[in-house]
Amino acid sequence: MRMTVEDLCARASAYEKENVRVYWSLLVLAVPMVGAFVHNFVRFSEPWVRVGNVYVGAIFSYVVWTLLRKGPNRRLRLGSGAAEPCVSFLRREFANKRESLRSVRWLFALIFPGMVASWYGGGPQAMSKLLGIESPAYRRFQESPLMLIVFGAMLAYIWFAFGKEAVKIDREIEKLGGGGDQ
Repeated sequence: MRMTVEDLCARASAYEKENVRVYWSLLVLAVPMVGAFVHNFVRFSEPWVRVGNVYVGAIFSYVVWTLLRKGPNRRLRLGSGAAEPCVSFLRREFANKRESLRSVRWLFALIFPGMVASWYGGGPQAMSKLLGIESPAYRRFQESPLMLIVFGAMLAYIWFAFGKEAVKIDREIEKLGGGGDQ
C-alpha cells in the first residue's frame, strides 16, 4: 500500500514535533539525574561506591552531551529555503531511531560494571540506610548478588527487545525506500 504525499508529510511533521518533545523531556530529566550523581558522590565515601558512581555518571554525561550537541531531529532546510522532502526526512528519522535503539543497548551494557562496583562497595545498603529502610529481607536482597542478576536480566530483555524493534524500523525504511523523494 503506497502512501500519498500528504500522508508522508503529515507523518514527517508528527515525528518532527515528537522529536522536539522527547529532546526537551530528556534534558529536563537529566537535571535531577546529575543532581543524584553529585549527591551520591559527596554523600557516600566508600571508594567502590564512588568509582561506580563516577563511571555511570561519565556514561550518562556522554549521553547528555551527545543529546545537547545533536539537538532534536528536524527536517533540513535546503539551499533554496525549501524543506527537505518528507520521505527523505522519514528515512533519516527511522535510521536515527534504529541507531539510537542500538546505542541504548550498549549503554545499558556499559553501565553494568559501574553497578557491580557500587554493589561491591555496599552502595545499595548505604542508600537504604540513608533512606531509613530497615527491612532485614530487603537488606539481604541488597547484599546478595540477586540485584545484579535482576539487572542482568533487564539488560538481556532490553538487548533483545530493542534489537527486535530495530528490525521493525528496518522494515519501515524498506517501505519508504522505493517511493522516491516526495
